[in-house]
Amino acid sequence: MEKLSFWKSRTFWRMILLNMTIVGGLFTLLLLTSQKIFSDHSEQQYKTFSENSTSRIEYQVNTLLAELRQLALKVQHNSNFAVDSRLDLNERLKDIVDYSEYLDGATIVENTGEIVGYYPNELQFVGDYMDDDYFQQAFDTNRITFSDLIRVNDREIVVMSTPISQGQKVERVVNFSMHLQSNRMIQSIFEGLEITENSFVYVTDSNGNILFHPDYQKIGNNDDLEPIMDENQKVADKVISPQGEVFYTSSTAVDGLGWEVISLVPVESTLMTSGKFQKALFEIFIVLAIITFMIITIMMIRNLKPYKRLFYAVDQLSKGQVTPYIQGVDEKTEIGAIIAKFNIMVNELQKNKQKIQESTLQIQQQRNFLNRVINHNPNLIYAMNMEGYYTMANKQFANMFQLTPNDIIGRKEIEFNPDKQEVKKNLSMNRNVILSCQAREFEDQLIDEHGNRRWYHVEKVPLTDNEGELLVLTVATDITDRKQQEELITYQAYHDELTKLPNRKLFKETLRKEIERADVEQHSIALLFLDLDRFKYINDTFGHDAGDALLQMASERLRECLNEQCSLFRLGGDEFTIIVPNIADRQEGAELAKQLLEALASPFVYEGNKFIVTSSIGISIYTQDVQTVNALIKKADLAMYKAKDQGKNTFRFYADDMETEVETKYRLEMDLYQAMDNNEFFLLYQPILSTKNQGITRMETLIRWEHPVLGLISPAEFIPISEQTGLIHAMGKWVLKTACMQNQLWLEQGLPPIKLSVNLSPVQLKNPRIVEMVQEVLTETGMNPKYLELEITESTIMENKRQVIKVLKELRGMGIDIAIDDFGTGYSSLNTLKRLPVDTLKIDRSLVNGLLEEDNDDVILNAVFDIAEKMKLTVVAEGIETEEQYNYLQDKYCHYVQGFLFSQPLTNEQLLAYVQKNIA
Repeated sequence: MEKLSFWKSRTFWRMILLNMTIVGGLFTLLLLTSQKIFSDHSEQQYKTFSENSTSRIEYQVNTLLAELRQLALKVQHNSNFAVDSRLDLNERLKDIVDYSEYLDGATIVENTGEIVGYYPNELQFVGDYMDDDYFQQAFDTNRITFSDLIRVNDREIVVMSTPISQGQKVERVVNFSMHLQSNRMIQSIFEGLEITENSFVYVTDSNGNILFHPDYQKIGNNDDLEPIMDENQKVADKVISPQGEVFYTSSTAVDGLGWEVISLVPVESTLMTSGKFQKALFEIFIVLAIITFMIITIMMIRNLKPYKRLFYAVDQLSKGQVTPYIQGVDEKTEIGAIIAKFNIMVNELQKNKQKIQESTLQIQQQRNFLNRVINHNPNLIYAMNMEGYYTMANKQFANMFQLTPNDIIGRKEIEFNPDKQEVKKNLSMNRNVILSCQAREFEDQLIDEHGNRRWYHVEKVPLTDNEGELLVLTVATDITDRKQQEELITYQAYHDELTKLPNRKLFKETLRKEIERADVEQHSIALLFLDLDRFKYINDTFGHDAGDALLQMASERLRECLNEQCSLFRLGGDEFTIIVPNIADRQEGAELAKQLLEALASPFVYEGNKFIVTSSIGISIYTQDVQTVNALIKKADLAMYKAKDQGKNTFRFYADDMETEVETKYRLEMDLYQAMDNNEFFLLYQPILSTKNQGITRMETLIRWEHPVLGLISPAEFIPISEQTGLIHAMGKWVLKTACMQNQLWLEQGLPPIKLSVNLSPVQLKNPRIVEMVQEVLTETGMNPKYLELEITESTIMENKRQVIKVLKELRGMGIDIAIDDFGTGYSSLNTLKRLPVDTLKIDRSLVNGLLEEDNDDVILNAVFDIAEKMKLTVVAEGIETEEQYNYLQDKYCHYVQGFLFSQPLTNEQLLAYVQKNIA
């Protein structure tokens, strides 16, 4: 290292440059500021001097004019100037001119232009005054006037005209003249005026001619000054002379004369003070620069000593020699603090040197340990350079080629891997990773040492070894077990566990792909939606194991009917779908549906039991008419339900009117939810008459729905919907409560007690709170239970005999009568009927309508009457529409009749009138 010298120190010269820059900057700032301040100050000062001088001269000129006017007034009032004697007039003029220091001569002129008086004598030849403006103005205005500058006989004069009048008429004018150049009294106006050198004040007339000037030689000349104005100035404060000199100017007008007092101050004179100050500043700057350089030099020499010691110590340290501590330096200074840190660093270096030696040994041990870990790692690990040579490989990777790591390191893969295509791919990929400096991750299949293909997760990372060579490190982890598990999870996610068929999720994806392919290839697709009939009955009766076995056997039969192009899916429950791509026409779909129905028609055998299961199939055809996946499924589903409605064990193609029916049903379902809140339901009552005297002792309650748009809707339409949606519970309670309240109202209106029949839905009977609900209604309305009869259908009893019988017994225990409605259409046996807690049988209208035409109906009716008589049950015949039917029943064991022959269903008011008219 070179010897340390502060003359070569950048810090020294930086400090010099910094200080000089600061001093120079301050000097420049002060220079510019002072120039501006002094210039503005001088300019303002001289402007003030100029304005004061102008005001002073204006005052003196006005004083002069005032004295002259005073003199003129005396002349006007002096009657001696009205005489005709020229000698007297001349004498008067002489007295005045000699008396006034400002006047040099005078004349008296008649209104005819004749000079009648003069002093001195040479003025008698001055010429005609009649053409002079000032003279004519004095005559015209009868006022004292002053002329502008007049040149007479090489003299510059100003004339004051004083009119002499008698009454209103001016007879003569006295003209007093003043010689501007030779009159010392006038020139004394400018004496004692304090203004700068080359500055002056003068007076001009209305034509710009100089009247009074310190330099009398300029009197009578024009000033020829041009104004200098900025764009925003209205009055110039600077003028320029023909010689190019620039002056500050100030002016003021003399009252009533058009004269102007003007002052001029050279601009150049305002800059003298600023220039002197700037010169002094420059000298100060030179002195400060020299002092600064000397101070910095002395400080650098003083402060360089500890730097030299530190410089020497660092030089020794760079050569690998640990120097002793640097002592004798004040640590409170900056260099002292640095040296203190240096001493700490030296101490740390000594400690670290020992640690490095220890760490080197540990690193070598760790490297050996790492090599053992890599060699025993179950992952495949190797490193390769740009040329394709292996620089590292572990035992697991070498085993794939039945080699050792030493057999691989330093060789290329092509030397021991017979798969040339794979070698080329691996080398290209490794080079790309090195050149792009970006890691890559992917999954690939490799052949292990046993010849088996296994899945690996491969990660390639670019790195640099200790010598700076670019490498790629590859780590491959065996993920075969994970891939197999993923495949199993994927299979389970897309397949039904029970039947092993593809599930709903895979069905929708497959259908979407088939639709996309159909759009491209311009062919049709058939979707079959299949539902097993009576599956729920078998599943509930024989258990879920039987149901599962039935689904497995059914799916196997369905699979056997399909070719390789068709796809079978289980959506859930007992629903299956089949996608038939590239279908030729509807007939092909119909033939396939027939095969499926036939395959399922054969009995299924499970644990010795034979199950007869049919199927309902809906078919929708996809064509290029903007159908979506969900739309195609919906249409097939609608067609399937249509097949069920038409007797099951059949198939139906989708038609547009199916969707209309469903939409209508859906609309009714939605409106049904609002009907009760909107008071759209109302009740009708159909009288039930005695067969003995046609007296009214009973009536049946009937609910009606008046839709605000569709009008009256049949109970056959909305009752099933209410049962499916569960609305039947609220609706049934409303019917029962409203009917009981109305019956109580009729009693209050004077009608005799009439038994009220109200229908109960099978769904209501399944409600565990049905008995509690009836009790609440009776309590709230106060109706006597003996006047209430609840009707249930025969089929309701047969669905769940034990539960229904229990409920009926509880209702009868409350004093309520129970009636079986539509008796004769169900499957109840005599034995069942005997065990039912019922009071009334209501014979279905279908038996009554055919009793005079069909002998079988007569036999059935007689059997019903015999059973009822033996069981002592009350019998009511429904649907009586003719006299023949009524006459027939009068002779039988039939207590009451009901039908249009007697009355249609009536409103509250109509029933009240009817009962009052036909009361028993």
